Amino acid sequence: MLVLSNSEVRVLETLTRYRFVNTNQMLDMGIYASTQNASRGLKRMRDVPHPLIKRVQFGITRQGKPSDLYYITPHGAEILADGHGLDVDSAKVPIMRKTLFFADIWHRVHTVDFAIAFDAWCSQNGAEVHDLAFYFDKTGSQRGTEKLRAKTKVDLGADWIIPDGHFFFDYQGKPELVLLEVYEGADTKRAVEQLEKHILALNEGTPSLKFKIDRAHRVAVIFETSQAMLHVLRRLQDSPVFPRYKDYFIFSDMAGIKAGFGSNWLDVSGKERPFI
Repeated sequence: MLVLSNSEVRVLETLTRYRFVNTNQMLDMGIYASTQNASRGLKRMRDVPHPLIKRVQFGITRQGKPSDLYYITPHGAEILADGHGLDVDSAKVPIMRKTLFFADIWHRVHTVDFAIAFDAWCSQNGAEVHDLAFYFDKTGSQRGTEKLRAKTKVDLGADWIIPDGHFFFDYQGKPELVLLEVYEGADTKRAVEQLEKHILALNEGTPSLKFKIDRAHRVAVIFETSQAMLHVLRRLQDSPVFPRYKDYFIFSDMAGIKAGFGSNWLDVSGKERPFI
């Protein structure tokens, strides 16, 4: 019989919440005290006849070599669900395709970085999270009649957007919905075009209707670097439209959300503002 340590249970719980997690993130969350401990613990769950977790390995990228990404297996989900007295469907297993795009590695990691920082902020500030999902979460079935669809997809008439994440929570007695966009590199044109669709979503109120709330959602926009963020902000400030929506967009970079998630944000005008 396999007896799981507290750290190993936390790994399984973390993988069901964030789907894909690397060793550095596990260290940041305090699951393991060192890289060596993490390596031993993960190997014990991975290199067995019926693995509880699996990993995706990568080569060198322009940002360095990414840590291996881990995800839970159906067997791991079953073990976790049984230990918590849950139905196995409650332990989410990512739908794995044969291909994981090389260019998506850091985007996926940074999306999860935001979610980890968000959860920590919620815990520290008494916010209750109701729903959290990512662009790589799917609904439907690969073999069924219902086509696979990104869980975060928002229909906009004949158009649509797929935010990198949605985060639905209560804070100080009020429902809040935050849609996430994460940008790698410095393609300001693409970023602005995507954010323009969020204005359409704000005008139509589609995300709020989806979650049955009577408040407009907000859009958290994260950049790989502060330079990329400032380039996009300058373009948005020159727009005749975006300044009118400054209360609905907040901007930060990866270093900012890790240093102080609750406070390191700017609005469209470049003015500092809190997360909520």
